[in-house]
Amino acid sequence: MKVIGFSLGHDKGATLIIDGKVVTSISIERINRIKTGYIGNNSMYDIPISCIDYCLDANKLTYDDIDLYVYNCTTSHDLDNEFCESTNQNIDKLRFIPHHLAHAYSTYYSSNFNESVIVVADAMGSEIIPNGKAENWFSNDYNIIDTSNEPFNYAEGITIFEARGNKLIEIYKKWIKYPFPWNQDNEEISIGGYYGMGTYQLVRDKKSNTWKAGKLMGLASYADKTYVDSIPRQTQKIGNDVTLPSSYFRPEVTMDDDFQLKANVAGVYQKEQEMISLELCEIARDLSNINNICVAGGSFLNCNTNEMIIKSNMFDKQYFVPSADDTGIPLGCAWYGYLELNPTFDKSKNITKWQTPYLGKSYEDETIFDEIIQTEDIEYTYFEDFNELCKLVASYLNDNKVIGWYQGESETGPRALGNRSILANPKSEWMTNYVNEIKEREWYRPFAPSVLHTHQSKVFDLDTYSPYMLVTAQVLPEWRDRIPAVTHIDGTSRYQSVTRDSNPRYHKLISEFHKLSGIPLVMNTSFNGPSEPIVETPRNAIDTFLRQGLHYLIMGNYLVFKK
Repeated sequence: MKVIGFSLGHDKGATLIIDGKVVTSISIERINRIKTGYIGNNSMYDIPISCIDYCLDANKLTYDDIDLYVYNCTTSHDLDNEFCESTNQNIDKLRFIPHHLAHAYSTYYSSNFNESVIVVADAMGSEIIPNGKAENWFSNDYNIIDTSNEPFNYAEGITIFEARGNKLIEIYKKWIKYPFPWNQDNEEISIGGYYGMGTYQLVRDKKSNTWKAGKLMGLASYADKTYVDSIPRQTQKIGNDVTLPSSYFRPEVTMDDDFQLKANVAGVYQKEQEMISLELCEIARDLSNINNICVAGGSFLNCNTNEMIIKSNMFDKQYFVPSADDTGIPLGCAWYGYLELNPTFDKSKNITKWQTPYLGKSYEDETIFDEIIQTEDIEYTYFEDFNELCKLVASYLNDNKVIGWYQGESETGPRALGNRSILANPKSEWMTNYVNEIKEREWYRPFAPSVLHTHQSKVFDLDTYSPYMLVTAQVLPEWRDRIPAVTHIDGTSRYQSVTRDSNPRYHKLISEFHKLSGIPLVMNTSFNGPSEPIVETPRNAIDTFLRQGLHYLIMGNYLVFKK
């Protein structure tokens, strides 16, 4: 059975599952080279045909080979006829599911749990429009408020599911008004909307007019704790329910204000995000009486929050899907479709799960070579022995050279995980500022380490396996002076666990650097320039290498350098 899931909106994309295995996944920004994938609101709702084609081409399939297509659009756009006309497919092969349900499927079916509670929290889920696609899902279960006399619709804010085997049941739902009433005193907004409000207010990218929550998380670490603690909580847990943040709290501070003031306000947003997320996890545990948890939605890209969930010891096990944001919606749609076609699928016996985040295309050395020889201003050396190349690159890193590292299949989701990465020496204190200047990022933003999993507990206070770089941990005191480039101001580090099985080439490089330096990790950041998506093709990699101040580019077995 072959199923494609796709999504619309920001970060839209497509995912292909074949016979219960996720084989290919791509976000449109990697193809069209536009951050978040769209310019102007209208283009948000264009069907991502290029992403579907990418999945088909990677597996030598046609549209007719696919048994089912499943999609989501938060605004409940009805695209059935448009899709069928564009692809010449019968409408019987197309399904729509709500946003939060897609998030739930993406994380639960990527885990190895056969029983879990699932918490979904983001800016907004599916919007309820009378007679819209989502309305048909919710009207039988919830009393939908009549919006005819007010300028708002309602959308999913928080959803909690109970999952056992293949059965997912909603056990908690919180609605929000949409569009966000950011200027309406005492109106509740979502967790993600609240954090996004702070991000837009304090750290928006003026050039692209996009805002990344990671910037706010980095800024919040510089907050004055006394100021943060002086601000009353914006949410409240009442039994097995929470009140959502009010848009009323929006201090008069802008991107152009004093750094410390901005950091203090960012700290308030971060604290609120952490506290309400923990409270939701507590509610989920109490309502379900299940000791495993899966989370999804953009709110759970917040690594500090995820660390707190682990350290709370509320659950025996927890799972953080690498595409927790909307890049994971196609995955959830695909899993939903696969289960519709295979209702007897036994998850406990078929732990196909998310085997790897490396779900994009791989480009062979021949393709890489063709791009290299067509490019002026670069030279290259080809290594027959990849191990020898790793030894050389490790020596470059130890000599404080900054490396573009391009290998195998591209990663899905928002993180670079060792196949489309920029790498540097974590030992040099000045390296953080240096690489931030290369990438034209804000000076206060931290960088992550990729660490050999066998040595992880020697460096950090968590031994939790974190292959997707979704958890922070405290750097142990004896290591903070040894790896200052990946130790944030608050002593934390957002680490990626690397094993030989998960990424043999990346593991080999880190191992060689460890032998040479005594440090079992490297600095890792995404391979992209300012306001750009992560590179996808060899051409993308070469172009970014030439624009940015990187010393070397490693593509497959090729060492590339500037003339």
